[in-house]
Amino acid sequence: MSIPILLIGSYLFGSIPSGFLVGKAFAGVDIRNMGSQQIGTANVTRQLGKIFGAVCLSMDILKALIPMSIAYYILNQPMWVTSICGIMVVFGHDFPVFLNFEGGGGMASSMAVLFFIAPLHFFIIAPFALASTVITKYVSLAGVIQYWGFGVSVWATGAPMAGVYTAITLIMLGFIKQIPWAVRNPPSKFMRSGFIASDSDPVASVQQNPK
Repeated sequence: MSIPILLIGSYLFGSIPSGFLVGKAFAGVDIRNMGSQQIGTANVTRQLGKIFGAVCLSMDILKALIPMSIAYYILNQPMWVTSICGIMVVFGHDFPVFLNFEGGGGMASSMAVLFFIAPLHFFIIAPFALASTVITKYVSLAGVIQYWGFGVSVWATGAPMAGVYTAITLIMLGFIKQIPWAVRNPPSKFMRSGFIASDSDPVASVQQNPK
């Protein structure tokens, strides 16, 4: 199989709208009309509950692991090609062709991509990312720490370097998805003590927004 076909297939696989399908199949709702209006795990969990969120999370993780496993273990592609397949999956999740290119934030799929590339480095950084969530109540901050920490860890040890470039690319994709939120919430507002993002925001806190 040629590399272009493999990458296109990865994008299309990533474009499968997990959150949208979970909402329609199990709750009879269009998740795009609720909360942040994104189809990712975070919005599904906040709007439909932890069980539906867990189903969506599993699907988003598998969306990344399946194409990467096929590329690496079955088609014997090098890690750099496999990494690009993972990036294409996340790109498909963020901008799915099946939903007019309006998708989720891609954090779950991104974490699966990093895990596949270098699981040891992933688990070394994970406790710090989880601790940041517990302390600040913001899952998005954990994602930033996991991205950067993973990239630095891989770079410092020198293997596999595909992880560094992948982490940087996923960070850029994440920032692009958060630009609308950043415009609505500049640092002067976001850094204010006691600030809690509304449920309609992609970076909403895991704690309840006070009424």
